Amino acid sequence: MMEFFIQGVLHPLLMPAHLLLLLALGLLVGQQGVGALKPLCAVLLLSVLLACVSTLHWRLRLDLEVALLVCAMVTGVLAVLRLELPRWPLILLGILAGVLVGLDSAAPRIPGLRGHKIHMLLAGTVLSSTLIMLICALLALMLRHLLEGIVIRVLGAWIAAGAILVLALYLLRDRLA
Repeated sequence: MMEFFIQGVLHPLLMPAHLLLLLALGLLVGQQGVGALKPLCAVLLLSVLLACVSTLHWRLRLDLEVALLVCAMVTGVLAVLRLELPRWPLILLGILAGVLVGLDSAAPRIPGLRGHKIHMLLAGTVLSSTLIMLICALLALMLRHLLEGIVIRVLGAWIAAGAILVLALYLLRDRLA
């Protein structure tokens, strides 16, 4: 049973689009300060949880890779711009990120895989997604005044560039196939 939890924990770490989005969101939230961290953690946790639970009842047949990459790119660019954002855009971005990560983390439909195994897999995904964002946000919170926030801005630019490169490769693969 524990191996399914570990697989769920590793899922966001092994999916480049999930990881880019969660890292970019953590950088952006940490850049905004402590006041934005608490509500965004709660919103991300709830939205990933609800989206993962919804995959138990119905399957979205869309490929969410492009949406995840575009959201990561926009979030990375917002971190580069270092704007003082009001709370509501951050909350909306957290909801969008959580829903996209949760819906793209559906448990595989394998005969014999049901019940507690699926719940453990999804619980690991929810926990890991929230912790990735939280750890990145705490690091960004500590680094936001170092060299006037240039470290966070450079990391945001790398994330945005990485998202653009993966998106270009993803779209090129569809064109060549």
